[in-house]
Amino acid sequence: MLLKIILAPVVGGVIGYITNDLAIKMLFHPYKPVYIGKHRIPFTPGLIPSQKDRIAKGLGNVIAGQLLNAETIQKEALNPETEAKIRERILAFLNEQLHSEETVYEKLLKVSDEEKLNAFGEKALESCTEFALRKIENAHIGDIIADEIIRELSEKIKASPLGFLLDASMLSGFKGAIAQFIDRKVSEKGPDMIREKLSDMGKEAVNKPINEILLPYQDKIEPLTDKIMDLYREILTSKLDDILKAVEIDKIVERKIASFDAPMLERLIFGIMKKELKAIVYLGAALGFLMGFINLLW
Repeated sequence: MLLKIILAPVVGGVIGYITNDLAIKMLFHPYKPVYIGKHRIPFTPGLIPSQKDRIAKGLGNVIAGQLLNAETIQKEALNPETEAKIRERILAFLNEQLHSEETVYEKLLKVSDEEKLNAFGEKALESCTEFALRKIENAHIGDIIADEIIRELSEKIKASPLGFLLDASMLSGFKGAIAQFIDRKVSEKGPDMIREKLSDMGKEAVNKPINEILLPYQDKIEPLTDKIMDLYREILTSKLDDILKAVEIDKIVERKIASFDAPMLERLIFGIMKKELKAIVYLGAALGFLMGFINLLW
């Protein structure tokens, strides 16, 4: 009788422990379907591996719709305490750059590699060269210079003994030819000259220490910080919805979770809920022990 009193709760506890432990393991195991012949054994793969895509989609929708939506981000990002911290960090960063002896190029190398920076520099140089050349061509430099040449020649010739032989209308006939010659030379020589000049200016700028660039503007640090904060608020209030739609947080989360294999998901979940899952196992043992004891009373 005594053995029965002791054994029944113990057996119930062991059964409860094993049952809950097995149920938790079956959430993840087996990782792949198991077949007998052509028939797949039920509950294989485990619940989470078999429903990974649906879980990924559900988590993506929850995170994007409930946790990282525009309203939540705005509420947290625009409260006075957060704004004060951001403003403080911007000021600290700008003041740090004000005393930095690093060059612009050295600073850029910390966020990108040399090959990418050089490629970006070449692309920017080509774009700036095309833009400058287009502006020069649209300004009709040939006509402007031709007008100046004709005016200067006219004044000089009038003051010379030959003034009675040539008048302004005769000289004006040369204006078109002069303008065409200058425009042709601008088109031929301009791109290389502009490119060389812009390249020299760019090299000088990126190889200059940051503190030398910022020093003349040190009294503008506070107003600049205010402008950055105004831009920060404007983006969060008027552009955040568009940004979140473009980023598609739900799709990012869905793709990321879907890319995890079953062992990775198991490690991830156990890493977060190890204590809770263990508690469920121990609770099963306790309930089994209690049910075994209550069974003796019947």
